[in-house]
Amino acid sequence: MQAQDPVNNDGTGWHQSHAFGDFCEFCHAGNVQATDKDAAHTGMVATLADVQASCGSCHAQDLEARAQVYAAALGVDFGKGGGGGATDGGQPSGDAAPTPQPESSDTSTSSSSVVVNEPDVIDYNARYEQTTSGGLNVNWGDVIVGVLIVGVGVGGGGFVYWNERRLRGATPAKPAPKATAVPVNVPAYPPEVVALMPQIAQLNPRGLYALKRLLEDPEDASELLHSLSRLDPEWVRRIRSLDRDARALLMGLAGD
Repeated sequence: MQAQDPVNNDGTGWHQSHAFGDFCEFCHAGNVQATDKDAAHTGMVATLADVQASCGSCHAQDLEARAQVYAAALGVDFGKGGGGGATDGGQPSGDAAPTPQPESSDTSTSSSSVVVNEPDVIDYNARYEQTTSGGLNVNWGDVIVGVLIVGVGVGGGGFVYWNERRLRGATPAKPAPKATAVPVNVPAYPPEVVALMPQIAQLNPRGLYALKRLLEDPEDASELLHSLSRLDPEWVRRIRSLDRDARALLMGLAGD
């Protein structure tokens, strides 16, 4: 416990294969809670004195086969050879009576029905299987999260790449052709129309726009232009010089 006499590298197979947990008390008993050497060795028993109590919880299926290997290496009989109790100094005595062996069927049944559900409970059986077989404990939750992260990264990156290529490869829309004015064959028009062209060219943009809107309907334009031609330009200038109230009064009189 205090790492003063480590045995996990002493060359014995049983110490090396059980080094992943604090299993000294399972084979040798004693007080694992004590910090003093003499107190910790109080109540120790001989190795393999009771294999059912020591090893049955983890090796219920092949308990006797495993115990026989260690018993042959130690030169003792498991379950009854090698001595039992402990001396006053805490060392096992070779003359002590073997520890009574409990019913194996009950222990096997109870050990096989144990289900580890608490997250804080250490499953030494699983650790032993990992140590002996060299396998890894796969956390499927982490695997699923990793797959989702990779999938989102690959899918998002692929979409961005595809969208950029689509936008770059798109053919730009061709601008609509501008309406070109139909060339005018001047000699084909009467001389009166040709004579008006210099006067029309002197109009400002507002005048040209108004004339264009007016000429969209030639018949109405003819009547309106004929009516306007009968107006005296002097009257038009005088009316434009009136203020708003005077023009409103004049429009009222004209309406009556």
